[in-house]
Amino acid sequence: ISPAGHSRMSHVLPLVCARRPYPPAQPTLKDSSQEFVEIEWLPPVDTGGMPITGYKVQRSNNDNFFFSTVKCNISGVEYTQLTPETLTCKDSTAHFCVPAKTCKYRVLAINGIEDDNFADVSPYLVATAAM
Repeated sequence: ISPAGHSRMSHVLPLVCARRPYPPAQPTLKDSSQEFVEIEWLPPVDTGGMPITGYKVQRSNNDNFFFSTVKCNISGVEYTQLTPETLTCKDSTAHFCVPAKTCKYRVLAINGIEDDNFADVSPYLVATAAM
């Protein structure tokens, strides 16, 4: 009851308590050549209360800590956001990692909560394209 009087009860609104997911496991090197570096990872142990909707992979070139999003080559098509079932990324721009230069790769799990907040990314993998 309020000063305005009586009214019908409002509809119950569902409340979802969620947060960003934990980071995926540290990526590991799956394969490499002079043309590409392919990494793989395991999903996070905690999804933050919402299903994982995808992954973003980032790379830092030549030993610096400025990371940018990688275009992952999946069956000849490039994606900047991967599906939740995709746990590998083939970086076809690995020429940035050679000769004798390293790249760092890290992975962000996405669940619809602060999807571009890179505070909870995986530990990075240091990789060099094969010679």
